[in-house]
Parts: sequence; C-alpha cells; structure tokens
Amino acid sequence: MQHLFEENGQYFTYDGENKIYYEKHGTGSTNMLCIHGFASNHRNWYSILPYILSGDLTVYLIDLKGGGKSSTPKDGKYAMKDQAAIITSFIVSLKINNPIIMGHSMGGGIGLCMAIKENAFQINKLILIDTASYKDVTPLFVKILTRRPWKTIIPRLIIPTRLTVKIAMDRIFYDKNKVTPEIINHYLPYFYKPAYYHPLVKTAEQLLPEDYNEMLEAIKQIDIPTLIIWAQQDPVLPVEFAERLNKDIRNSKLMIIDKCGHVPQEEKPGITAKSIIEFIEK
Repeated sequence: MQHLFEENGQYFTYDGENKIYYEKHGTGSTNMLCIHGFASNHRNWYSILPYILSGDLTVYLIDLKGGGKSSTPKDGKYAMKDQAAIITSFIVSLKINNPIIMGHSMGGGIGLCMAIKENAFQINKLILIDTASYKDVTPLFVKILTRRPWKTIIPRLIIPTRLTVKIAMDRIFYDKNKVTPEIINHYLPYFYKPAYYHPLVKTAEQLLPEDYNEMLEAIKQIDIPTLIIWAQQDPVLPVEFAERLNKDIRNSKLMIIDKCGHVPQEEKPGITAKSIIEFIEK
C-alpha cells in the first residue's frame, strides 16, 4: 500500500513559548493519538496510517518535546511524566474527546503514565506497541547516552546520512529488506542533529521513573481496555515484557507478531493495523 503524506501540520504552544508539532489525518468519529518512541518522530506512523484510516478514525500524530519539528528547550523536563503532562494539555486544549492512546516503545510508556494518572479527559482505549515498561533490560543506546564521556561524544560522531539511518534501522528490523528508501526518509530529517543532542541525553537519563515501584503497582490498577502488540524478535525490548504486561493489566489483550523487529507498525503495518482495527471496533 502506498503511504506518502505531506507534512501539513500545526503547532500547539505550551509553557507560553515552546511548541509541539502535530498532524491531523482523517475525519472519523473516533479520535486516536499516536505517540512515537525514543529518538523518533511523527513520521514513525506514516507506514501504518493508510491502513488504520480505512476505519472510522481521526488520527493525531504528535512530535514529542525535543523530537521532530517540536521545540528542543535545554531544560531538564524530559521524563515520561513531563511528556505525558504536555500531551494531556494538548488533548484538553484541542477538546479531543475520549481519545484512543497508541504509543510505541517510550511512547507506550508515556501512554501508561497517562492511563495511571487522574486526567481531565477519559481515555477510550489504550494500544501499547513494544512498550517501555520494565527496567530489567536497558537498551544499549540508552546506556551510552547516560554515561560519560560517551553521552557527549557519541551523538556528535553520528553523521545523519542515508547510510547511518539504514544501519540504525537494520539493527531494529527483523527483515532488513523492509528498510526501504521510504522508511529511511521517515527518519533522516530528524536523525541525530545538534538540536536533538540535549533532549536525547536528558530523555535517556530520565527514562527510568523515580517512582518506578509505585508505577508498577499503579499499572495493575489500569482498567482501560488495552491492546498489547509485540514483535516476537524485538531486539530492544524482549517479548517476555509483553507477557508480563498482559498479566499486569487486567483488561488487556496480547498480539504477538512473528518475524518482526522493534517497529511492527513500520515493518508489518498491515497485520499490525488489522489487530488495531479489530480491537477498536470490538
């Protein structure tokens, strides 16, 4: 399926001056907000967008603070709870009623933060794709970005070329042949450029919540209908996390996708979207 989209988004202002970039696609009666993962951007959803727009959806793609086209302020507020607070303000200000929250990797962790906190809006459903949830495994790139001197050296050594993006994508895709020029184009404009150094390091430093144990207990109290999608061969977050999360969230359903890496919405968008649409329409 062809999935070419033009960036024709808008900006939401928070804290008086900083801006969050977002795009709105579709005109359906059900609202969905998509939250990308670490070092990613709104284009992370372009591959799956045509499939899910076949349903009755209006889809919001958002660039997190410090990513994509959003502001990259040099402050220390890059924890998942900080991002969740901004997204909550975004939803309330735009009056997005009863949204489905869909998050990938760190974006899923942000979705969990929103689900366990009292909000000024009602979350309709929760979709978690290869989600950051447990501290048993710390991805290598996160370790590097939290240790001196590597956290100041490594980002500056990565030159944002098509080749470096291809190498990075090959590492997280199961089928390397699916790292197409179009997929590379999703990441290239926002890949390890100087403006992102500070957000990347601060996000990595705060990826593990200070109240981690309390958050684990709060996850068990989530009663929102939840779909957990995970890739069997995820090299970043092991599939065992999916099974554990499925046990911890009482009202959840688990979908495992075989022969797939860390980003099923890009590597296998068709089958991923099928599960999402069935879950939404149920």
